[in-house]
Amino acid sequence: FFFFKQKTAYEILSGLVGSEMCIRDSYERLADPNDVFIIRMDRKTSPAIIDTMVAKEKVKGARERTTSLYRRYNDSLTSWKDGIFDGTRYKAVAAVNGYYFDMVTGAWISGGISKGWYIHRFDDYNKHDGFGSGYGFRYDKSIFIGGCVLHNKSKNIIVFPKAPKQPFTIDGVNVGMKKESLILYTPQYDNNTHTGKIDLEIIVRLGRPAGINTLDNGAKGTILEIKVNDGNSLIPFDCVVIAATGKKATKLLKIIKKNDMVEIMQDM
Repeated sequence: FFFFKQKTAYEILSGLVGSEMCIRDSYERLADPNDVFIIRMDRKTSPAIIDTMVAKEKVKGARERTTSLYRRYNDSLTSWKDGIFDGTRYKAVAAVNGYYFDMVTGAWISGGISKGWYIHRFDDYNKHDGFGSGYGFRYDKSIFIGGCVLHNKSKNIIVFPKAPKQPFTIDGVNVGMKKESLILYTPQYDNNTHTGKIDLEIIVRLGRPAGINTLDNGAKGTILEIKVNDGNSLIPFDCVVIAATGKKATKLLKIIKKNDMVEIMQDM
């Protein structure tokens, strides 16, 4: 991580990129001279990780000071696998403020992955405006940088084993509902889906976070509850809510029931 005050990365040291977004939108200008804080970490160090933290755990919209995030996440549980916490906890070493959120509401604008959960989609690459490239760390700590992010519909699906040939495309993650759509809500969105009265919501308990994976390694879970013509479902910490409207809701109701298995696959 690195944190700068005012001066851009290019002005300070050639090659340190990706931080000018945080600096450019500063509300006030500090008088010169400005201090520069650089934090270096060897990615090969096995216990060391870089993660994204969410203001007040609300992708839907919240603001929180970096110092508060630091204190709140320090000594908190890390990601969990196969339904089990291994007891590993974060020891926060440093924190840096982020960008890609609405400066007024705090709602997320671009993508993010937190504790293994894919909590908001990165923008797909658009050849007309050039947007969509990303920067991040893979599970093996290698760097993904500058690539073109694309969400192939055939690789972002929910499958119900009782109807494996009828995959349902995920139209969005932790965003507002639209007509004729299927949206996936994770615990980081808010305490509930804020959907109001809609056609269908399915509460699914997972065995691990719904993150970026491949078609042969989806996050599997069990349907706990099916809500028809209802909404605003609570989102427990180990669950997701699948919300659907229109024809997608109608099709889902024909093939699902409580305690059925579900598999969620998301890839870029």
